Amino acid sequence: MPRERPDPHPLTGRSALLRVSVLTLSLCAAVAFYAWAISPEGPSLAKFDDGTGYYNLLIRGFRSGHLSLQAEVPPGLLKLKDPYDPAQNAQFGMHDVSFYKGKFYLYFGAAPALVLYWPVAALSGRYLDDRQAIFLFSTAAFLAGSYLLIQIRRRYFPGAGLAAEAGGIVAMGFANMVPVLLRRPQFYEVAITAAFAFFILSLVGLYQSLHRERRLGWLAFASLCYGLAIASRPTYLFGAAALLVPVVLGPAPETRPGRGGPARLALACAALVPVGLVVAGIMAYNELRFDNPFEFGVTWALSGFNETKITQFSPSYVWYNCRAYLFAPANLSAYFPFVRVVSLPPTPAGHYGVEDPYGILPNMPFAALALAAVLACASRPRLRPFALAAALSSFAVACVIFTFQFATNRYMVDFLPGFIILGVIGFWGVREHFSGLGRRAVTAGCWVLLVWSALFNVFASFAHNELLRVNDPALFRRLEHAFNTPRYVCDRLVGRTYGPLELTVRFPTDKKGKLEPLVITGLEFLSDYLYVYYASNDKIVIGFEHTGYGGPVTDAFPVDYSRPHRITVDMPPLYPPVGDPYFDGIPPKVVEAFNTRLRVSFDDGPQIIDTAARFHPPFAVRPSIGSGGANQAALGRRFTGEILGVRRLSPDWTAMAKAALTGPLVIVLEFPAGQAGVSEPIVSSGVTGRGDVLVVHYVDSNHVTFTLDHWGYGGPTSGPVEIKPGVQQTLVVSLGSFFPASERPSHALASRWSDAAGRLEVTLDNHKVFDVRTPSYDAPSETVVVGRNQIGSTSCQNRFSGRIIGYFRGDFR
Repeated sequence: MPRERPDPHPLTGRSALLRVSVLTLSLCAAVAFYAWAISPEGPSLAKFDDGTGYYNLLIRGFRSGHLSLQAEVPPGLLKLKDPYDPAQNAQFGMHDVSFYKGKFYLYFGAAPALVLYWPVAALSGRYLDDRQAIFLFSTAAFLAGSYLLIQIRRRYFPGAGLAAEAGGIVAMGFANMVPVLLRRPQFYEVAITAAFAFFILSLVGLYQSLHRERRLGWLAFASLCYGLAIASRPTYLFGAAALLVPVVLGPAPETRPGRGGPARLALACAALVPVGLVVAGIMAYNELRFDNPFEFGVTWALSGFNETKITQFSPSYVWYNCRAYLFAPANLSAYFPFVRVVSLPPTPAGHYGVEDPYGILPNMPFAALALAAVLACASRPRLRPFALAAALSSFAVACVIFTFQFATNRYMVDFLPGFIILGVIGFWGVREHFSGLGRRAVTAGCWVLLVWSALFNVFASFAHNELLRVNDPALFRRLEHAFNTPRYVCDRLVGRTYGPLELTVRFPTDKKGKLEPLVITGLEFLSDYLYVYYASNDKIVIGFEHTGYGGPVTDAFPVDYSRPHRITVDMPPLYPPVGDPYFDGIPPKVVEAFNTRLRVSFDDGPQIIDTAARFHPPFAVRPSIGSGGANQAALGRRFTGEILGVRRLSPDWTAMAKAALTGPLVIVLEFPAGQAGVSEPIVSSGVTGRGDVLVVHYVDSNHVTFTLDHWGYGGPTSGPVEIKPGVQQTLVVSLGSFFPASERPSHALASRWSDAAGRLEVTLDNHKVFDVRTPSYDAPSETVVVGRNQIGSTSCQNRFSGRIIGYFRGDFR
């Protein structure tokens, strides 16, 4: 029979030391990962806020005697015809706060401010940073959940073993979408992790109320904690019904004979009074702020939508969200971080959309073992009420989340951890119903589900919104190199090669005005397309589309529809990512230039496209030719001509190395808006004291001048040049320092090279800006930097504030 009491034969000596060591290591590993995920650079986790974070503005308001944020409302916002229209309020910079009767409020629950931010500020005089709060809340939830599982294992599953106990801790730390949430530690995540912590503490209280003395005290503790979860995230409200489960199904407190009724009443009061007081406080808080006890401020939020005119919760969203949260498998990639977004159909009317939700059943299947908790609890009467309470509260929260107009992975932390705890109970209990080989098989299957779920969370954390790649590229490259090494070794073993792609095709006739794909890389909205447009019955256009951003296209040029043509394309998505071992030994400058360059040639002619471009990360080791997936039909479903041949050419890295270090610099960029009077660097070369920097000065919103700052001497300044802020433009810079005598290629005439070394030439979208003779310092090619003031010139700021899409060295002629 399963035990409902502590193991009478506890581990001693070396076994006890081993158990403590393994469990401690499991706990420390999860906490360390949480800290690293929140702050990969480390020291920033110790930095405090300056008091301008939303929660700190809230406590500053509380300390000043009012409920609004301690933030000045811009006068212009008060004058808007409709301040909730995002097209009108975007210029004022307060996003995702509530604006009501001329004041700013926080529509996120106030519990984190009252429980953590305010005490820290009062005791230390410092303002807690959101990253610190998220770390503290998530760590508290993890440790409390681990403590709860250890108690359950010791009382009910003494035969589960050390490995299974450690597995439960791993599940609590890594299988519940928390690692993904931590990748973006902003004020959104503060409320979620706070509610998560209070919910887990509430489960601890519920469990203790069923198994300890002072049951009324433990149940009151559970009720208070659940109230704080609601005060952090109102989505927990209906889950409060779970607090009545111990009242109805649990044992009553010890009483004298005939006093059972009053004992149950005392339990009911312990379960309902604390949470009721908190909910009453929330309603009063809402009434004082928004004149409505049921209004949390979402209706008056300044967001990307006009919240006053939309439906936040609706049953019509349920099925779509069920598909997103339960059934949608993630797309897997051949390259680190291996996890890509799910594929989902178009959203229903009124639904915002999605932000990387992941279906639980295919991606975190360990949670499905929550169903096995029924078997585990069948002969454990005191465990049944706890499991039922955990299931009821988690299900109630999920029902609220599934009716919301937006689906995102961070919302999964509201309901998934409770099911993971039940999954651990199911894991420990299901094996008891088998013996011998069957038990080993079932145990192995459970471990497979656990390992898959935990690893999925870890790699989804690496992938989430490309944040690690963008915010810490050096670290991302190191991880990329390490995790891609096994695939690289397999490539070498099977002889897989990479390089430019050559297509031999015969174009179809009678397709005038149609678009058709030639090569597709990536996935869904992270796709890149090389396509053909049939301009007329004898001319075509070749174009490139970086989904969501457009791309270069050729002029219409003639083709012979009766004979085959060769199209050669060379672009980064045809190769592994640049952090892959494939690029080991290739000079970094070459890889850097290659990673933003698109080249397309037609038959034996010159390049028809040769420019810098943006690309989505590679997804598969081979691109799609002539057609893509069901969600990659934006530029035509398929190529209707004949594809007569497809082959890979060998990349000439030696030639690329020479091209990457010499010649004019082709920069594809977008100038910023609103920088009148500011000077910024475009290109710098050389070193401090002996360097040059090309500076752009913003005259007004649509005009700039360019100046060459030759250290110690200055240089020429152009006349006003028209720019198009936010629009992709091409700047070609030929600076004398780009042509040191020692790096002249063999094909370049000495006289032409010498002339280029003493001249400044600049064109913007083929409009001549400079063509003058002016001196520059000799500078090694590795000192040429785009978008940064590397030499420390006082003539401009440190960085270009626009967008550098890409750059490469053009051909020297």
